[in-house]
Amino acid sequence: MRRFARALTFGWLLAACGPGAIPSGLWAVTGAEFLRLEVPAARGALAAGAADTGGSELMLRNPAGILGQAHPGLAFTHFSAWGDFSYEQLEGAYPGLWGGTGGARIFYAGSHDLVALDDQGLESGSVAYHDLLLHVAYARPLGENVHAGLALKGFESQLQNYHSLGCALDAGVRYQTPWPGLALGASLLNLGGRSAFLSEADSLPLQAAAGLAMRAESGVHGFKFLADYSQVLVSAESGLAGLGMEYSLLNSAFLRLGYRLNQDSGRLSAGAGLRAYGLGLDYAYQPFSELGLTHRLTLSYVFLPPARPADPASRPMPAPNAKIRELTSLPRSFESSVVIKTPSVDPRVREWDFEIRDSEGQLVRTISGTGKPPEYVKWDGRNQAGDAIVAKDTYHFVFKAGQQAVAAMDLPTVRPSFKLDVSQHRDLEPEVRFSLNNRPEVTKWSLAIVNEKTEQTLHVLSAAGQLPEQIIWDGRDEKGALVDTGLPLRYLLSVVYPNGSQLAASEKIRPIAAREVQAPAGETGLLILNILFDFNSAVLKPEMTDKMMAAIGLLQKYGSQARAVCEGHADDVGTETYNQWLSLERAKLARQFLISQPQIDPGQVAAEGFGTKRPDNQQDTDAGRARNRRVEIRIFFPSTPKPQPPK
Repeated sequence: MRRFARALTFGWLLAACGPGAIPSGLWAVTGAEFLRLEVPAARGALAAGAADTGGSELMLRNPAGILGQAHPGLAFTHFSAWGDFSYEQLEGAYPGLWGGTGGARIFYAGSHDLVALDDQGLESGSVAYHDLLLHVAYARPLGENVHAGLALKGFESQLQNYHSLGCALDAGVRYQTPWPGLALGASLLNLGGRSAFLSEADSLPLQAAAGLAMRAESGVHGFKFLADYSQVLVSAESGLAGLGMEYSLLNSAFLRLGYRLNQDSGRLSAGAGLRAYGLGLDYAYQPFSELGLTHRLTLSYVFLPPARPADPASRPMPAPNAKIRELTSLPRSFESSVVIKTPSVDPRVREWDFEIRDSEGQLVRTISGTGKPPEYVKWDGRNQAGDAIVAKDTYHFVFKAGQQAVAAMDLPTVRPSFKLDVSQHRDLEPEVRFSLNNRPEVTKWSLAIVNEKTEQTLHVLSAAGQLPEQIIWDGRDEKGALVDTGLPLRYLLSVVYPNGSQLAASEKIRPIAAREVQAPAGETGLLILNILFDFNSAVLKPEMTDKMMAAIGLLQKYGSQARAVCEGHADDVGTETYNQWLSLERAKLARQFLISQPQIDPGQVAAEGFGTKRPDNQQDTDAGRARNRRVEIRIFFPSTPKPQPPK
């Protein structure tokens, strides 16, 4: 027979299941003990999670943890124990809300058939009991490695004809340390109050918690270790330490084990889970000695983006040993504007033309006219059909007057120029290097740096004689002041040929987005951003060449004093295991490109793949996913470089 006294002390039953179990005697020492009840099965099995990341199931431990869910999701949990007590919970998380993630849950707990007894021990009727909780949370990043979250709870408790209302606030922070896979977390929970239940209002279980989480992956296997310590601040109750371990296979099957170090009953917990096509099923088991067994069952669903018919999401990439394009240089559109001064000709000539040919003699473009030749002829870098050509070749210019060749010249071709655009420090790495792939014989040359917007010439480098292999501009104007990297800049290379002909080639100096990152003492760290890849591809795109050349320039400049890590990433289409492999292939291809260049030692460059773990953009749109198919290059070099020995 159930007794009314049992209902009056019902809080200890709830506390016995939660993260802060009550010590000897199991009597509740604060009000609203159900606020501490660990609800979802995955969390109940692990017994820790203040530093973990996931979804709405972490709202109780640390609201900052809900940022780990990439897509909207819902979960329903049922708990049963001790014959007549159960609870249900519906929860969900919604990523992409105001730059962060929102979460909400509804919790209801009650007893089915409690019986009240009078003073003589006779049944005098039934007892109504329930707890109802509404809980909302919001979390967002505060920096590259720091997440923070806030949560608000409103709740009601009813025991027969007595009601109590209350509200509470939670706050939490999570820090991803520089060590791979290690995170720290801390939270303050249940800051608030409640109205009186019978005659006096108990304090809420104000609780402080801290913990760590370690994750590691090896192929299809995943491992997670959690450790927490929590303390109720408004009672003499001793703190609770919890440990949790999880093993995952293909991120689809999970085994979990938890242990509470200083809890009188229910110390051990265990569980398992399955995930497939967005559906999840989790189970947790926890024995409570003489109180019996408890069981939690959670059914969840994540709203994955619909498969796009045009994208071969299920089509495997070539096996890792298959040939992937390994390039030492990449073609790119020839976007220069070339102006040629027309050689002197007989004034009686009435027909003229310029022929542009490649190194094999194939005609690329003809510019012709009648009458007296103009003083200058301009070529826009396009072929006869009007398409931008690819600058993979040496180009020759032949000027004909009246069908007779008057002059022939080679075009000096400049390897793509770049300037790092570091928004925080405009004076960081100011150099721009111009490498000349083709150096025709000339008698004089000059290279001017021009503000494209105002047409102001900022600096001129010039010399008589042969073109050098490389021209270096120190990033300063004629007065010695650093030029703002945010300005739209253009170079103008002018040469004079031995026959007196002149040519001027002009092209934009492309700003390469970079961000300064944390680095060891005495070093500077830069992250070159957004080297993008096509869907399901590990082939470097030609338009990404300039960003790669920016990294190459830094590594060549600092030599053995510099090191780099190519970090590969993937979107969320496909399995985590496949995306992990694909991201590593992208990183390895970028590394191969870097070490294939002169003066770069293979030991300077490493490659890492992060799969979908570090999205640059929310992945609920095609544009967002496209920005996540990327490689970023993290480069470290001395803040004060030492002289390099000549090579």
